[in-house]
Amino acid sequence: MTSGISTATGIAPLLAAFEAMPDPVLLFDRGGTILGFNSRAASFYGLNAGEAGKKRAQSFDADLDGDGGEEGWNARLQHKRWWEGRARRIVASGIRNIWIKWHIERDAAGDILWIVETSRDADHYLLSYADEGFHRQRYASMFNTIAIGFLEIDFRPVGTEMRKLYEAGVTDLRGYLADNPAKARELTDIATMIDANAPAIKMFDGESVEDLLGSCAKFWPDESLVDYIEGLALTMERQTHYIREVRLSSVKGRPLEALLTNAWSPESARRGIMLMGVVDLTERNRAQGELDRVRGELAHAARVAMLGEVGAAIAHEVSQPLTAIQTISAAARQRLNTAGLDRDAASDLFERVLRSAQRANDVITRLRAMASPGPAMREPVRLDELASEALRFIGHEIKAHRAKARIEAHHPLAVDGDPIQLQQVIINLLLNALQACAQKGMRPDIAIIVRPEGEHMRLIVEDNGPGIAPDVLPRIFESFVSTKASGMGMGLSICRGIMTSHGGRMLLENLPDGSGARIGFELPARAGADDPTHLPPADPIPA
Repeated sequence: MTSGISTATGIAPLLAAFEAMPDPVLLFDRGGTILGFNSRAASFYGLNAGEAGKKRAQSFDADLDGDGGEEGWNARLQHKRWWEGRARRIVASGIRNIWIKWHIERDAAGDILWIVETSRDADHYLLSYADEGFHRQRYASMFNTIAIGFLEIDFRPVGTEMRKLYEAGVTDLRGYLADNPAKARELTDIATMIDANAPAIKMFDGESVEDLLGSCAKFWPDESLVDYIEGLALTMERQTHYIREVRLSSVKGRPLEALLTNAWSPESARRGIMLMGVVDLTERNRAQGELDRVRGELAHAARVAMLGEVGAAIAHEVSQPLTAIQTISAAARQRLNTAGLDRDAASDLFERVLRSAQRANDVITRLRAMASPGPAMREPVRLDELASEALRFIGHEIKAHRAKARIEAHHPLAVDGDPIQLQQVIINLLLNALQACAQKGMRPDIAIIVRPEGEHMRLIVEDNGPGIAPDVLPRIFESFVSTKASGMGMGLSICRGIMTSHGGRMLLENLPDGSGARIGFELPARAGADDPTHLPPADPIPA
């Protein structure tokens, strides 16, 4: 069956447009005379090309009363531009319920030029419409009852301005808006809040939804413009969703730390309406800050306790340079009282005194840093260098246990970390290894292995002690779990907390046949770290 159109009407160009439409299409005049139709209408109604200009649209109406009669026909014509409704139509397959839509074209005087009618199966159409209504209702129900804050934002003016920027030759949107913060601020102003659910209203300190409506500029403090710019750039790059932690402002100016999620469905993108989810992180972040503070105080207490544990080493380290100063000073005084001192000899003695004083000062400085409760710092550090300093720090303990200790550094790279906290972890692992070997009654043999592992650096302390009991092994990093009869079980738990705050993790395994244990940690290697430098193993600490 082919399409048809009356050549007398002068509207033949419309036929091509009809053919592109998915539904049956009829074109008729005010009286209903069919002027043209597409091939789908020809199949649907059983038309042939010769019937254009002869058959009337009313002939398809199955009912002579209601919409099928003259009165009903004229009622439809009273609509200015559009009409739609259900009718019983006689089609090629029989009588069916059809949903029809009219587009009424009029001239300047308001007279009807022609009518374009499209047809659909009414039952299927109404079912689809009801289904669409169900989804709308379900969306509205979720929007208004879910515990997460939801916002709807009219993004169309922003999209228009963004396209203007691209048309003006802007290729790096992030860089352009970072250099032009006034423009970025303007883009927050023309984004318009059009709806918010109850959790969002409460979250942003509103009394009603009207408090949140209007310009979005009030929600974006200057410090967060960089996050807004990133969201714009991702949107223009057609990323359908993204998640970001941001700092917003409530309608009362209260800082609001939030997890922001933006989503563009095909429908919302077509409408230019952005759906934004907001989760309030303010209380969570406050609690996290309090947890970090308590964790820092606990780590500080552990450092002070550890200083007490190595008190003998501290006394030994300080007494050595003080004894040297005393001896050198006594020798100088004796020489002054007898033969006198020449300039070179006096200079040498004073140089030795200064070196000894500096050594004592270095010991005190390390002790003060270890005992300081100050906030954690982040700086580039080398784990092999921290390990070497840790060995010097507990050198007296190593000698007291007649232990062998060495550093094996393989291509060490820098990490970002707090040197005091990381050294605290290393010292704790070393003391544990020494004490574990002492329990076994063996001479400790300890290796500190520093090596890269993928994008991380690892430091492992390997000992020849008894290892860790299988029932304790899974819980060894928990608080109040200890392998020592007199231990509190806090050391390794604190070490794990320090590693977690540095973005790292603790590592642990027993050696085969109960020949010892390996315990250590890994941290992300510092971004842009220098080329690996192979360091030879450090000289063993003498027994």
